[in-house]
Amino acid sequence: SNNTASAVTQIFDACVLPGAVTATDPAGDQTGSSQQDITSVAIAEPFFAPNTAKLVFTQKVQNLSPSPQPNSHWYEHFSYGGVSWFVDMETTTNPLVPTFTYGFFAVDPDTGFNTENVLGTADDGTFTADGTITITLSNSKLDPDLAGPKPPPSAGSLISGIHGETRNLVGVLLVLADSTSGSGYTLAGNDFCAPNTPPTASLSASPTSGQAPLTVNFNASASSDPDAGDSVVSYTFRF
Repeated sequence: SNNTASAVTQIFDACVLPGAVTATDPAGDQTGSSQQDITSVAIAEPFFAPNTAKLVFTQKVQNLSPSPQPNSHWYEHFSYGGVSWFVDMETTTNPLVPTFTYGFFAVDPDTGFNTENVLGTADDGTFTADGTITITLSNSKLDPDLAGPKPPPSAGSLISGIHGETRNLVGVLLVLADSTSGSGYTLAGNDFCAPNTPPTASLSASPTSGQAPLTVNFNASASSDPDAGDSVVSYTFRF
């Protein structure tokens, strides 16, 4: 008989999203408002769009119901490039409309106090009644040359000292209410888990027909992956 050899090969891409680093604190150790009982902070780099570098900071307190209390700050602190940065949600200007800001802390040469310096508003900020605060900040905003020329953080950059704090405004002082442990994070880059273009499976057979019994060699080495940095590393044949 005259047999025709055939087969199908499939190849797949897989991506493991870089895990958000988390610093924690036990619930219930803040004896004042449960709104300032901080339990965790995290930093992550989800994919937004090609070549878009942003950090997403998440903070969790016991609750923010029915709305965030006035004269309060919910900070996430971190260090990069020799600068002590922060992002925060605060209710010191308008309790009904929290603002989301970023900036740095540095010692005031006149007073000797470690002083908050707000540089502007974050890209985005939200909160929910269950106590979740999410703040998004472009990497490019972390480059005011405060400690000498330094590029914005990118893949491979280390962000250290990540921790959370909640504070109350008492007069002109920011009084600490609660804080978390600290942690560090090495950036992977937002494009690390960009959606993949499907790889193309290509299969050849030689010979493709002949008198049975017939030995046929199959070859999938022409398969390809169009995404930058990706390659085909294995094949699965199903006859």
